[in-house]
Amino acid sequence: RPYSSYVTSEPLPTHARVVICGGGVQGAALGYYLAQNGWGNDTIILDQGKIGRNNPWHMSGMIGVFKPTTIETQITEASIKLYGELALMGHDTGFKQCGSLLLARTRDRLTHFRRLKSHAVCRKIECYLMTTEEVSKQYPYINTEDIQGALWIPIDAVADPHAISESLFTLAAKQNVRMYEHILVNRVLTTNQ
Repeated sequence: RPYSSYVTSEPLPTHARVVICGGGVQGAALGYYLAQNGWGNDTIILDQGKIGRNNPWHMSGMIGVFKPTTIETQITEASIKLYGELALMGHDTGFKQCGSLLLARTRDRLTHFRRLKSHAVCRKIECYLMTTEEVSKQYPYINTEDIQGALWIPIDAVADPHAISESLFTLAAKQNVRMYEHILVNRVLTTNQ
């Protein structure tokens, strides 16, 4: 049954151990992980709109592992692993680990790719610098006349953020995570911290 049938119409509880603010793909993943670790009964997800329907514009489906910080890179790698596992479990996620090819049209851009490659070594990210000739041989349909080189990142993937959200919300709801729509969070109050 679709996850939308799990959205509750019960009154908002006055207490919860975990409150996730945001019902997009990240909120879905948090709810799923907490449920997997036995926190399903103590977790609620709130969204100011409709659960799973407000993924922002930057959630276009491309999952690139190069991020500004190490922790963001680790989160992306964990996400790629999770989406692959969901696909293997038979969930429709649109997940395909196709890699990405970044093309450099200028020498400055190629220098930037060399820097990315050196950072990749430190972060243990698999990637390869490619010459124009290698790009042309591997991808004959790309016009390489104005290309200086490229960076190939095999771990990168694409997926459908809506389908991923739906799968994760469904799995979380089956473990008693409760979801509430049209709830605006104005402030966060905590006690006994």
